[in-house]
Amino acid sequence: MVARGCINKALEMLLKYNSLTNKKRYKMKLKKGIVTNKIDGECFAIATGKATKSFNGIIKNNDTAAFIFELLKKEQTEDSLVNEIVKKYDVDEQTARNDIKELISLLKEKKIVED
Repeated sequence: MVARGCINKALEMLLKYNSLTNKKRYKMKLKKGIVTNKIDGECFAIATGKATKSFNGIIKNNDTAAFIFELLKKEQTEDSLVNEIVKKYDVDEQTARNDIKELISLLKEKKIVED
């Protein structure tokens, strides 16, 4: 009975680990039709074409968000985004990861990124 409990706990931990690592490997990029530009020193992302069916608006980005949007023009994972942010800005990995998770969640909610 004790051995079975240990096996079940080990399986539970393995499934949780796989779930966490798969999230970090999830690849995403900006949806086709989301364009970025800098106008008068301000960074924007705008939905065009078919992308306006799921998001109809303009996003004003700060420099960090604009950098992330540029990265998302090519497929990225959470880890790759975190690594780039840590390299470019004076921020620790955990803070970068928390901020990236928050941004990714918002971008998914607004259907601005796709896998």
